[in-house]
Amino acid sequence: MNRYMQEYHHFDGDHTVIFNIIEVNEERREITLAVSDQGRLTQTVYDLKGDMNDPYFEYGIFGENKIPVNEFVNMED
Repeated sequence: MNRYMQEYHHFDGDHTVIFNIIEVNEERREITLAVSDQGRLTQTVYDLKGDMNDPYFEYGIFGENKIPVNEFVNMED
């Protein structure tokens, strides 16, 4: 499945962080994302956790938020 630029909105209690998938590397178990947080746009690589049917990455200072990759949506739909 092509996940390129699929989007996910995460409310952290204060503001909304927007994640856009740039690449999913299943071999290295990594996901590369464009992260928009309070007006700043960064490109970040996270380790994928879970199994390949239900992958997620951990977000936050202590990795306290599990962001499920399968909940990203194609913004063109």
